[in-house]
Amino acid sequence: MRLDAVGPFNKEVVIALGATWNSLFDEMPVHGPFANIIVLRRSVVVSQEVLDAFGEFLHANNRAGRGASAVAFVVAPDVEGRSLMLPMFAKTYAAAGRRFAAFETEAEAEVWVRAALHENPGLPHVPMDAN
Repeated sequence: MRLDAVGPFNKEVVIALGATWNSLFDEMPVHGPFANIIVLRRSVVVSQEVLDAFGEFLHANNRAGRGASAVAFVVAPDVEGRSLMLPMFAKTYAAAGRRFAAFETEAEAEVWVRAALHENPGLPHVPMDAN
């Protein structure tokens, strides 16, 4: 699944995207492992409130069996907040048991996603302290 997004984002956007995501899965359930490639443009800056809401969204999807096996962000070097925010997103994904990496190009992300799905095709590991 590929998503092209233009930041910055706020909590309301995360909640709206979550509702859209859940509606999509209700209409077209996934049978088997999948990965996400998310292309971010302009800005990747978010507040801690947004990261927390996003983390809750990831945990909820894990519990529902809707978690991606791997997630790749594509963030060009000139995107605002890249060096500050990518480690924070990596931590959020790790806390949800998701495999995550960031790349400068879609081609790099696609190679990594294919390898990640081949190496570990299962659903994400749900940490014992998951919400």
